[in-house]
Amino acid sequence: TSGQTVVGEDAPWLSGWTLVDEVFNTQKVFNDESINRVALVFWASWCAPCKKGIKELNKHSAEFNEHGIKVVLINSAESEEAVREYCGENGPLFTVVLDPYSKNRETYMPSPLPKTVLIGRDGKVEAIFGKEDTDYVQRIINGK
Repeated sequence: TSGQTVVGEDAPWLSGWTLVDEVFNTQKVFNDESINRVALVFWASWCAPCKKGIKELNKHSAEFNEHGIKVVLINSAESEEAVREYCGENGPLFTVVLDPYSKNRETYMPSPLPKTVLIGRDGKVEAIFGKEDTDYVQRIINGK
């Protein structure tokens, strides 16, 4: 259990503005029938494990697409300017959602960063994990 997020139960609502000025929400993403799972990755630019995890995710972006997995990076408590500066240097290949007041993070997980929450097409939380070990990418692909 993390915050209000419980494996096997409905994922809490999450929405926010992206860096390309679009509104993201967890239900809308499944309007794309090719998406089987969403990986919400909560991160911050000051978090060393987060940076390492994003680099690893970037390396496997094609694999995620092949498996119908949408990776969404939910930034926690940073200004849009700080996020843009970080993303400009590191170029995440995924949707970046701003959460400047940490409302989404508080709903999903008040615990330390990084944290990844996998949501299945049925809207249920499939897995929650924090440490981005060597099996991080495989866990996202396998859904556990």
